[in-house]
Amino acid sequence: MKITKYLLILAAGVLLFAGGFILLRLITEPEGMMKALPFILIGIGCGTFGYGLGETVRIITLKKHPDLAKQLAIETNDERNQAINNLAKAKAFDITIYVFAALLLAFALMGTEMMVIIPLVVGYLFIVCFRIYYQCRLAKKM
Repeated sequence: MKITKYLLILAAGVLLFAGGFILLRLITEPEGMMKALPFILIGIGCGTFGYGLGETVRIITLKKHPDLAKQLAIETNDERNQAINNLAKAKAFDITIYVFAALLLAFALMGTEMMVIIPLVVGYLFIVCFRIYYQCRLAKKM
């Protein structure tokens, strides 16, 4: 576990956040992409910072407590925990399909522009096609 990698990710998050904040303050009348760019940078910076900080703290904690690291490794590789995790993912996917379909229908009924609905439909169909692909692939394998 290399802590340097996560410290660099943490620093990149801080830089992205700061860059977005500076752009937000410097550009008084943004046009086009510049309306959204500062907020995108701030969002990505916050996510990157949180990930880098979390992993850094995890590595430091596990170095200080090797017994905890061993227990965590056992729990992570335990077949029962992996089965529970996979079942939870499957249930979340099942719910996501219905929620996504309901949102698409709601947006369509509200009269939302096609430029918004079309990418959502393409994303929805991509997810469903990906599921069918893996279902066929796993059916042949098992």
